[in-house]
Amino acid sequence: MVFFNSIDWNKDGDFLIRLSELLNKGFPIDVAIAYLAITSKNNQKRYQILLNTLNTGENFSLALEKASFPNFITAPVLYANEHGYFNETLYECGKLLKRKAEQQKALKKNFPISSCSFFNSHYCFLFVTHFPIA
Repeated sequence: MVFFNSIDWNKDGDFLIRLSELLNKGFPIDVAIAYLAITSKNNQKRYQILLNTLNTGENFSLALEKASFPNFITAPVLYANEHGYFNETLYECGKLLKRKAEQQKALKKNFPISSCSFFNSHYCFLFVTHFPIA
């Protein structure tokens, strides 16, 4: 399922927030991403994909897409890249990813209970309708 992907949206949110903060302090985007790649050993490969894509001259939103960021993040970043408020958009997208991560965590916690009750009720309904007691 899409809800249970292996990429940690909470860490991705932290990345976008930290990237935004570094950009606000005047760091170039490639230097900021390289720094974040050094400080985050687990995501170094993804951040290298970002750097390689940017070095080819592609848009940052395309780089995020190639690094497996979700579409609900890449679309606003593309718009902000073309129309302004890039740093603010990165920051807000980071906060959005962190909120989505919390929602996923709650969904994962509650999903087994809801699925069991759903399947049990349907199983009982099908059993009763196909095998009447008489």
